[in-house]
Amino acid sequence: SEYFEFPEDPNATDKLIPVIHSYPQNNVKPWSNEAYSQSIKSSKIDKCFALLDEAFFSKNIPVYISETGCSIESPGREECMKDFCTEVTKSGRSCSFAHHDDTTVVDKTNTESGGASFMLYDKFTNEWLPEHKDYLDMIFDMMK
Repeated sequence: SEYFEFPEDPNATDKLIPVIHSYPQNNVKPWSNEAYSQSIKSSKIDKCFALLDEAFFSKNIPVYISETGCSIESPGREECMKDFCTEVTKSGRSCSFAHHDDTTVVDKTNTESGGASFMLYDKFTNEWLPEHKDYLDMIFDMMK
């Protein structure tokens, strides 16, 4: 955004890291759950990282992506996250991200979050959900 500016603080030079959220497949409520396509890749993932390259990575400024993911209902979420992880790990980028895990879920019926869920970890039992093991393994493998 042209409105974003780093704070001017001489004591913070080279110590600030921008934080963003990126939901390439379904980034607004109500969740669209649109099937992943090359159109989404170019308009969301490629565009996002081109902007990050221009604003930060080209200036050796790392970026922290504090939330990302695709809801478990999203068709093609695996391909979407593969493309996202490929961009995150490209040479010249210093980037870290945390996968959004539906911390807004107040109970197991997912009533607060609505129809979409990003829940891969059950905070009520403190366990990873086994039905998402392949998805999580893919993300962890891509981020090595």
